[in-house]
Amino acid sequence: MAGPETNVLFSLPRRQRSGCARATYRRESDLGLVFLGSLPDVRSIIAGYVMDELLAS
Repeated sequence: MAGPETNVLFSLPRRQRSGCARATYRRESDLGLVFLGSLPDVRSIIAGYVMDELLAS
């Protein structure tokens, strides 16, 4: 069951953006979010951060 919408602030190194998301599940300390109407630059920033972190490990 989906939860309420919430604003999410992304404070990533050298980047800060916000967006709106809806919780899709929660189990113990895990939380699944669906981002609503995310702008392409927000998706690109998140994807770039994830790739940087994966390549650094």
